[in-house]
Amino acid sequence: MPRARTLCLVMRRLKVIAVIAFAVLLVGCEALLPITPSPTSDAVACTLIGCDSQVIFELDTDLQSGVTYDVTACVDGACAEAQVDVPPVNDGAVPAGQTDNIVISPDDDVVVYVLHGNDFSGTHIVSLSLDAPDLPSVRVEESVEFERSQPNGPRCEPVCWTATVRI
Repeated sequence: MPRARTLCLVMRRLKVIAVIAFAVLLVGCEALLPITPSPTSDAVACTLIGCDSQVIFELDTDLQSGVTYDVTACVDGACAEAQVDVPPVNDGAVPAGQTDNIVISPDDDVVVYVLHGNDFSGTHIVSLSLDAPDLPSVRVEESVEFERSQPNGPRCEPVCWTATVRI
């Protein structure tokens, strides 16, 4: 009987040690977790969706693959000029040609002029000049209003502006 009593005392002590060890472990883990401030009514959670301001020229001309285009795209007289090589069709895929701020997509006959910075609210004059050997030239100039977008929400950056010109 004394042996059973000793075994009960040992088991009881092991239980107490296990509870203390668990409590220490729990406090230690909590100390490793980052402290998150309580949300306030002014806090805004923003995602990280990006966007670019741009003018999209939807053309009624068939753009071709395997061609180099001379392009001038402008907003209010501020222009970008480039030679854009559109690669040939590859295994049925129709690749787009692009530079830093001009994209030519023969798949859907679109030229995109990517803009950097600025507030494009209000009315603006946009233009496009597109030339390639043995293909008809495109010239367009239009007054447009840009649409404002904020893909991460109304109080989150970035703010982007888009205008679409259908020819």
